[in-house]
Amino acid sequence: MANLPHPDQPSALDRVKRFWAKAAEPEYRAYTTQTNWMGHVEVQRYINRCCSGDPERSWLDHFRDRYATGRRIRDVVNLGCGEGALERELINRDFADAYVGYDVSAACIERAAATVGREYPNARFVSADLNHVTLPREAFDVAFFSHALHHIERLEHLCEEARATLRPDGFLLVNEYIGPSRHQWTDRQLAVCNRLLDALPAYLRVDISRLPEQIPKARIDRMTVAEWLRCDPSEGVRSAEIVGALEGSFEILERRDFGGTVLQKLLENIVGNFDPENPDHSAIVRVLIEVESLLIEHGVLDSDFTYIVARPRML
Repeated sequence: MANLPHPDQPSALDRVKRFWAKAAEPEYRAYTTQTNWMGHVEVQRYINRCCSGDPERSWLDHFRDRYATGRRIRDVVNLGCGEGALERELINRDFADAYVGYDVSAACIERAAATVGREYPNARFVSADLNHVTLPREAFDVAFFSHALHHIERLEHLCEEARATLRPDGFLLVNEYIGPSRHQWTDRQLAVCNRLLDALPAYLRVDISRLPEQIPKARIDRMTVAEWLRCDPSEGVRSAEIVGALEGSFEILERRDFGGTVLQKLLENIVGNFDPENPDHSAIVRVLIEVESLLIEHGVLDSDFTYIVARPRML
């Protein structure tokens, strides 16, 4: 007989919920701007250029310019909404008439409802396990996966639910990590990251996650699958299979990769050291971006992040 978990031992789903409850904390967003690779303006401009062709226009601008000109979007669903940051941005852009966000974290849903939902009555938030969710049929004009699909194990189920919840002329927008599953970085990828980390001056390598101690960022290595399972069992669970799963339920109209293969791990926990007002710091970030871009352009590394616009397949 298979060993059963101890009744006091949290399930994988409980561990995921506890891990992501941190996103509901008020200081979480400010902390991530100092530690997440996308937190620097030069990186944001790079991502914008990859997604839209213009460093000043984002993936949302690209979609509106190319696919929604002259069309009023009525209903939007965000699958994996966290604390409602994307909903707030969409509302500020007057992107649609009504918004629904789903997330597995009850803490995030409570915070989203108490902040975004209270301020904007046209936004509501639902706590649900997206691995098993059933969505309303033909209810939305646009569905979003924004840095959430790589946490889903039952990709085919959720992609089918997303297809079914869209109206026939609807769109799916994906902004997502599609790199190695469980973040099992390649040896080549790690070698490039560590060579670049070693080349940075010491004051830019201070690990922000360990402040106030002035400790340099350690050598970049891959966590084992077992370590990820103990930490966040959902992290990158089938990330390398995302594009294939999407193609089963959607017609991909456009795919624009935006790197992250080097920058994500290299700038993690140190990006806040690069002052965007300091021209020397910004120049270093631009050089790092060019290194990553050249390695991807010449096929040395694959892109770990992508932006996709898709239509539901008519089955």
